[in-house]
Amino acid sequence: MQRLQLRFRLVPFLLLMTILSQSLGALGASAANGGPAAVTLQPADNNPVVPANAQLSVTFDEAISRGTAGTVLIKEVASNNTVGSYDIATDMTRLSISPNNQLNILPAPGALQAGLDYYVQITPGSLVGSSGYFGGITDATAWNFHVIAADTTPPAVSAFAPSSGDAMSATGALSITFNEPVQAASGSIQIVRRDTQDAQVISVLSSAVTGSGTNVIRVQPPTRLAASTQYDVLIDNGAFVDAVGNKFAGISGPYIWSFSTTASAVAAPQFIYPARGAAAVNGDAPITLQLQFQTGMKAGATGNITVKKGIEQRDGGNDSRQLFAHYL
Repeated sequence: MQRLQLRFRLVPFLLLMTILSQSLGALGASAANGGPAAVTLQPADNNPVVPANAQLSVTFDEAISRGTAGTVLIKEVASNNTVGSYDIATDMTRLSISPNNQLNILPAPGALQAGLDYYVQITPGSLVGSSGYFGGITDATAWNFHVIAADTTPPAVSAFAPSSGDAMSATGALSITFNEPVQAASGSIQIVRRDTQDAQVISVLSSAVTGSGTNVIRVQPPTRLAASTQYDVLIDNGAFVDAVGNKFAGISGPYIWSFSTTASAVAAPQFIYPARGAAAVNGDAPITLQLQFQTGMKAGATGNITVKKGIEQRDGGNDSRQLFAHYL
């Protein structure tokens, strides 16, 4: 009887220990759930029209690097057969990491067959970021897709904005509309001033270029363009690629995409004192320069007003020095 009573008394204690153990385990799992998170899958999960020559990619919320061990597996759904197995630590041919926090997966030729369904898995801990190890993709339904015939057609431009020959504000943005979604790959966009051939060179992977993964790429020139000026836009071959890696041919010459900037909305100032071309201004005394604009103005973040010595004239042995203000 005493044994039986003791056993009943132990039950709550064992139950408490079990709950505590599970709680601690849950806390440990939660603490280990840090690390980079996958924010975009290309192709998206359940995509029904993935070309057989598609490149796959995972974009993360932070920079990633290769771990010391781990594998990317591509498996056919119906048979569960592995059609691609790539070691993350050592495979530099089929796996690459882009500066935009992206793991790129290039299946071997013939790995994906039209008409079949596939899924992708990534070993937990095989990628590492500043916040820890990637938790991996282990579920057979987390990233799957249906394959269609291969795509060999490069992306083409549907529209430029501004259209070639049109005008835009000197502070405006450029945009390129493609006939299919494209990814920024490598290279640059150049905005070339036609009269001087000065160019802004903008990396397609910089923050000035947005819209990667969509049909519309937007380019915001980091430096303000000159008003009332003509420009040409050049784009490197392969700067943008489609979902399977087909390269956009780019723009290699002038007059293909050209535009002009509109006149500045701010009229030139009037010089109140000293007046433009004024003579006999006493340069030895303090001078307060006065300019009058047609609209309200405020100081900008950068720039200078420089006063330079101008032409020195002599009249009957008397020096008359003219001062000219140069405004930047």
